[in-house]
Amino acid sequence: MPDNLALPATGETVATDLIALVHYPVSKLAHGADGAATLASGSAPLPTGGATLLQADAGLNANDTATVGTALALVGARRVGLQVDGATGTHATHVVTVQVSADGVTYHSTSSTVTGDGAAELETAFPYARAKVTTAEGGASTVNVNLVAK
Repeated sequence: MPDNLALPATGETVATDLIALVHYPVSKLAHGADGAATLASGSAPLPTGGATLLQADAGLNANDTATVGTALALVGARRVGLQVDGATGTHATHVVTVQVSADGVTYHSTSSTVTGDGAAELETAFPYARAKVTTAEGGASTVNVNLVAK
């Protein structure tokens, strides 16, 4: 038997997955306000308890004096959380600073920083944020950085 079923009244096809002679419905996840639907995807993830993971920059090079993560639009969020973990290499003195921007081009550093592993949070009116990794040492090191909009 093939996947999918035709509705008897209209002939329209309903997506299914046939497993052991049983049709299981196939559907897509969406979210949004009443009367609207945004399909869940990597660029439009499902909301999770008031916090949305904006960016996970794994293995950022912490050898340079100014390595920056991916710039992200905050999409109406006013609080940004920074989580730093998974540092590898010869030192743990890297400093990760949240930078913000009004236009997504020119950034300035905030007072929210994490030295080594840890977390920080800030409130901002700026629509863009990114993480900047700096270190005083030249050892071969990387760091994992997550930015979360709240």
